[in-house]
Amino acid sequence: NEVYGTVIDVEPPFQILTMLASQSQKPVNKYAALRVMNKIAGHQPKLVGICQTELESLITDTNRSVASLAISTLLKTCNEESVQKLLKQISSYLPDLGIDFKIEIIQSTQLLYQRIPQKASTLLKFLTDCLKEDGNIRFRESVVDTIMTFAIIEESALLILAEHIEDCEHPHIQTKIISFLAQEGPKASNPSTYIRFIYNRVNLERAMIRAAAVSALAAFANGVPSLTRSILHLLKRCLDDSDDEVRERAFFYIVLIEKDMKETVLEE
Repeated sequence: NEVYGTVIDVEPPFQILTMLASQSQKPVNKYAALRVMNKIAGHQPKLVGICQTELESLITDTNRSVASLAISTLLKTCNEESVQKLLKQISSYLPDLGIDFKIEIIQSTQLLYQRIPQKASTLLKFLTDCLKEDGNIRFRESVVDTIMTFAIIEESALLILAEHIEDCEHPHIQTKIISFLAQEGPKASNPSTYIRFIYNRVNLERAMIRAAAVSALAAFANGVPSLTRSILHLLKRCLDDSDDEVRERAFFYIVLIEKDMKETVLEE
C-alpha cells in the first residue's frame, strides 16, 4: 500500500490482528480485530484470505458476535472452491444469530457474487432458503434487496422474486417486488412468464397491492408490444374492482394504451 507517496508494509500489523482474532481469550479483543479485518476484506480480500483457516475456526465461537463477523469476513474473502461448504456452515448457524448480524451476512453475499459471479446459482439457492426460514420483515427485505441486485444480471433471480410474492405476508415487500418486476420483467427473455404472478395479485391481495399490480401490468403493456392486447383485456377486468384507486389506475392506463394503439395504427 502507498500512503502520501510512502510504501507501507501492511502484513506485520495484519498478522497481529489475525493473532488477536484467533488466539485472544477476550471476546472484546477478537471482536475488535475482526471488525478491522472485515473492513479490510471489502478492499483487499486477498490479504484477508491468507488467514482463512483462522477465520473458519471462529465460525463456531461461543460468542455469537465474533462468529457472525467471522462469517461475514469469510464471505468477502473465500475462494470459488469453498463457497458451497461455507454457505452450508452458515445455514446451520444463521438461526442462532441476532437480526443485525443476519442482515450483515446477507449483504456480504453481494460482494461474494461480485467476486465469483459463476457461483450465482449456489448463492441464489442459499438466499431462497433464507426467505423460507425467517419471517422477520427486516431480514426478509434484506434478502429480497440482495436478490434484486442479482436479478439485474441473473434472470433466474427474477423468477425467485416473482414466486416469493405468493408466499410473502408483508405488503410492503410484495409491493416492492411487483414494482421491481415492472422495471425488469419487460426486459426478460420471456416476459409473459411474470404476467400470471402479477395478475394473481389483482385477484387475491389487498387494495394497495392490487393497485401496484395494475401499474406493473401497464408497464409490461408498454414495454412488450406483443403482450399489449392481452394485458389490455386484463386491465379492463380491473374496472370492476371494489377499490377506487385500483379502478382509477386501470382506467387511466387503459386510456393511454388504447391511445397508443390507435396512433400506431395510423402511423402504419
